[in-house]
Amino acid sequence: MVAIEAKMGKKYKQSSMASLLRIFLGVSIAVYLIVMSRIGTEMEEYISYPEAAGNSMLRYLDHGSTDVLRYMTTPTADSYNPCLGLGKDGDMDKLLSDHQYVYVVMSPKAGEASIKPFATQCMEEAGAGQFAAYDNILDRSQHSHRVPAFLARLNAPTIVASYVFDDASLIDLTKSIPRNSLIVYSYRDETDRLRSAIRELSAQSGDCALEKGDCVFDESKFLDLLEALYNAPDPNQIGKSSNKVLTCKAYEGIEHNDPNMVVVNYQQADKMIQLLKKHHCPKLKFKAVSEERPLPKKVWIHHIHPETKFPTKVSIDEWLDAKMGLLEYVLGFRKEASCQGMTGKLQDRLLQCPDRAMRISGKNVPTFPSWLQPPQMARYFSPPNEPQRGGRRRQQMN
Repeated sequence: MVAIEAKMGKKYKQSSMASLLRIFLGVSIAVYLIVMSRIGTEMEEYISYPEAAGNSMLRYLDHGSTDVLRYMTTPTADSYNPCLGLGKDGDMDKLLSDHQYVYVVMSPKAGEASIKPFATQCMEEAGAGQFAAYDNILDRSQHSHRVPAFLARLNAPTIVASYVFDDASLIDLTKSIPRNSLIVYSYRDETDRLRSAIRELSAQSGDCALEKGDCVFDESKFLDLLEALYNAPDPNQIGKSSNKVLTCKAYEGIEHNDPNMVVVNYQQADKMIQLLKKHHCPKLKFKAVSEERPLPKKVWIHHIHPETKFPTKVSIDEWLDAKMGLLEYVLGFRKEASCQGMTGKLQDRLLQCPDRAMRISGKNVPTFPSWLQPPQMARYFSPPNEPQRGGRRRQQMN
């Protein structure tokens, strides 16, 4: 009897183990099928509407093929860290070694004091300084000079530094350069840039009254002068605002053209020059200079109190400290601006980077601006005036 009970107990244990094994296998198969179904849905959505994806699973190239490798190496929008180190053998150093051509663009008073002279000297040493002979050649206003510069010498310059005065010039660059090129945008907060431009141009103006060699402006006439300079058709540091460059159209161009592009704070010009020199003209001796140069003469603003008529004479720096917070609003300097929120987000993110440099688009970078958007919004981001397309998940949302 004992032997029979032992035998039955053994069979019961074997039966239990078999049941557990069948349950485990069943659950495993069910999980596998769910995961594969999920992947199939995701693939359908990304293929149907790749721009909707934050991490660009399948990115269509100009020649129509798909860059599957990009999906394998591109981080998601949620996990992407755009910050770049500017030290030796750092992120920017490695990035420059991967790109043959570098185009440095900026607005006036945003790094040109050092970057533009450096690029000219660097390319002259390399025997390719023809583009530097034409100032701001990357701006569309200088389009007629590009062919003569192109024909001037056999070797093309590997560094070009230039102002760009509007969004169309930046967009043209993002869609026209080859994939082994890098765009470096030297960024400066617009209010800070404008203050610097006003300060410098006030000392160069011939519209002030001279008192013992100092330049004295009537406050009302000074405002008229600033407004005229801002709206003048000819290039000047005040009127060529970064608000006319970093617009909604410019951001849309960056998104659609996906250039290899970095944004660097203008105060990092010296570090950028050292890295560019290492890769393009290592023997060149060049020292960066400050963007804020001493004024050739003192500038004063003559303020008259509207009620007491009591005159007060203050320096240009004191006047700017007192007035800069409302100056752009009062004179309507931002009436052409657009997508200021996007520019603000870029600036905030840039200031979070230790070296004030970040990569915003290009190879192995999530589609701009998905990594600046909240995750739930970035996933379903749709360019303006684009029809809603996508897989089953997008259809279910509608």
